[in-house]
Amino acid sequence: MNKQTIIMLAIAAVLVTALLLFENPFKEAERKPHPDEQVELFVVPDEADCARIELRGMGTSTTLVRKDHQWFTKEGYRADGDRVQQILNILKEAGPPDLVSISPDAFINFKVDQIQGISVRIYDRQNARKVDLIVGEMERDFFHTPVRKPESNNVYLIRGMLRMVLQQSDWRDRNIFRIDLASVRRVAVHRADESYALARESEGAPWHLVRPTSVPLSAEKVQPWLQQICMLYAQDLEPPATTDTLTSYGLTASSTYLSLGLDDGTTKTLIFGTANARKEYYVKRADDPQVFRLAEFYFTNLLKKSDELKAPAAPPLPPAPPAPAVRPTTGPAHAATAPTTPTVVEKTPPSKAKAAVKDTPAPSPAKVDTPTTPTGSDAAAKTANQNPKPKSAKK
Repeated sequence: MNKQTIIMLAIAAVLVTALLLFENPFKEAERKPHPDEQVELFVVPDEADCARIELRGMGTSTTLVRKDHQWFTKEGYRADGDRVQQILNILKEAGPPDLVSISPDAFINFKVDQIQGISVRIYDRQNARKVDLIVGEMERDFFHTPVRKPESNNVYLIRGMLRMVLQQSDWRDRNIFRIDLASVRRVAVHRADESYALARESEGAPWHLVRPTSVPLSAEKVQPWLQQICMLYAQDLEPPATTDTLTSYGLTASSTYLSLGLDDGTTKTLIFGTANARKEYYVKRADDPQVFRLAEFYFTNLLKKSDELKAPAAPPLPPAPPAPAVRPTTGPAHAATAPTTPTVVEKTPPSKAKAAVKDTPAPSPAKVDTPTTPTGSDAAAKTANQNPKPKSAKK
């Protein structure tokens, strides 16, 4: 065997070794499932069986822990349970996954790579990992989201807007009250300058001021005010309060509060404390140690004065119009006599009177008819009429 043959064999051996190391042709390729084959990417436990949820990605890291039927952040804040429930519901209703890619080169396009993707892991109470996914950017149809398992190259589409729920960074629950307005039956407000209460008998019934006096209230004013109270959302949160912090917030001996009486007999009370330098007021529920901050606008609007809820006074009635004149009945006895206007006789000065007489032309002579000479009996009758017989004098 000559030297050239040995060199060729050595080169071939190196190439074969490199092929085995990098390509591994004997490794079974990840199989693309048949369209009718069901692929199980995860098993979503019920919320009661969940113990922990871990979220990583986009520069944030959040761990949510379930304790005493509530969710909390690892810092001890109460977490937004509604958003946690949204995650579980979307995963449960995701339907069968639709395979869209088996190439790692597509990770960037679907944003399911380690940099752009959001990792979600869900553990049950036995600390078993039930869900482990990398979630990509939602599709343009807004109905599907790409996901993959961390150890897999297969990218699937599932139904739901999962990433939109996951990418929110603040998982602290800022809801102070989430109460159905229809269940509220009584409201009590205690201010430094006034204390009053309003109530209604049932849902849809009118609201009345019942303390200190009984006065009907305006539904247009009471309804939006109560709606804001029942769905009250805080600007920010403070760490869970201790006795010392409650005193510094003015919440231990506060005389300003607002209470809601519900139809099941329970009462929800919100206590108001002092304000900080930004004019944000510290508030807390009577049954929860969590302290919230409310802007001054909400503080003023929630603690309304009773006059601001009363129905406006009825406008005064307009004066009655004058009675119409009674038209007289026609007839001679009821004939209306037209008012006579007195005639003003203007006296003429003597000098002007003489001038007027002087300037008045003399009347023209009247035309005289020339009588005809009567004859016979006509003349005698006329003479008798002109010369009647004298009456005899009484003796």
